[in-house]
Amino acid sequence: MSNIEADDMLPMATALMFFMMAEERRPRYRYRTPFKYTKKEFDLTSMAPQNVIFWFRFTTIELQRLARLLKLENIKYPRRIKCPSLTALCVVCARLSHPKRLPILSDLFGRSPPWISIVFNTTCLHLVNTFEGHLKWHPQLRNYDRLDLFSKAVERVNNVPGIYGFVDNTFRGVNRPGGDQLNQRVVQSGREHSHGIVWQAIATPDLLISSLSEPFPASTNDRVMWQRSEVVDRINEVMGDRPEEEMLRIYGDPTYNSTYGIVCPFEGNRRMGGRHTLPEDEKQFNRDLAHVRITVEQAFGKIESLWTYTAFSKGVTLGNQPVAVYFRTAVLLTNCWTCLRIRAENVGRFGIDPPTVEDYLKIH
Repeated sequence: MSNIEADDMLPMATALMFFMMAEERRPRYRYRTPFKYTKKEFDLTSMAPQNVIFWFRFTTIELQRLARLLKLENIKYPRRIKCPSLTALCVVCARLSHPKRLPILSDLFGRSPPWISIVFNTTCLHLVNTFEGHLKWHPQLRNYDRLDLFSKAVERVNNVPGIYGFVDNTFRGVNRPGGDQLNQRVVQSGREHSHGIVWQAIATPDLLISSLSEPFPASTNDRVMWQRSEVVDRINEVMGDRPEEEMLRIYGDPTYNSTYGIVCPFEGNRRMGGRHTLPEDEKQFNRDLAHVRITVEQAFGKIESLWTYTAFSKGVTLGNQPVAVYFRTAVLLTNCWTCLRIRAENVGRFGIDPPTVEDYLKIH
């Protein structure tokens, strides 16, 4: 071999050496055989009624009714996937109802885990984008007559006038996010000793979550969330021009003290004993409103009991999954469940029926 040929082969040998070194450093993953399932067409009507409620939280008739109202026929799925509206709704409900593995749903729907994951995420994004206005500030909160009806219902229960809703926040844990230390610190909650995001919501006497804020990092306090959520501007649109005797307000905990549109419990002087030194009428005011403020906490609890997947912190990771989209979808479906069930059963602390599900989902 001549010196010229040897010089030509040297770059090739060097490249081959670096390639072999890179292959040695590449992690070796154990091969996993694909999950085997029987492909079939999903038929909701063939399932037993109790199984339908177990898997999807709604009855067959309710699911068929919701599938028409949620405008799921407008969804365009990636990778040329075709999915009927009713099947897409069932996939979302089954996935959110419990933190189960995707292969379990493959047996139920007769489709592969990637197919179910794509349908689930795409449908949730569609629901949130379509009904974003309803979730942030439902149209009934712009109707003064409706708010006045709420305040009279609260007054019948605890003799306190002028209260039409209750505000509180909830923490939703997530798996530790990847990335740099700063991202983990932002979503770290010192109170919960966990990573997560917080939501601020307003519950009304018809047992609906009528307003859900944007998600905030777990380190954000209640007052900052209230200021950044633009709720004050929306309240001012309804109450700004009304005289003081017609003003209606929301009840919140002492964190919201001196905030426009909110009534808080009396605190008293902490150095002198706090609430123990309050006059009897102020103590009674605190007791009466504490009795009904639990409404918003019950609304959050209903979300967890119906859609347990949103409360399973180890199953969701910020950055890898649209965690906020999942929770918003759960709130929307919980409100639909309330409109269907609470109205039919005529139960509720305040005696106010929620709107029909058609009226609730109506886009103005």
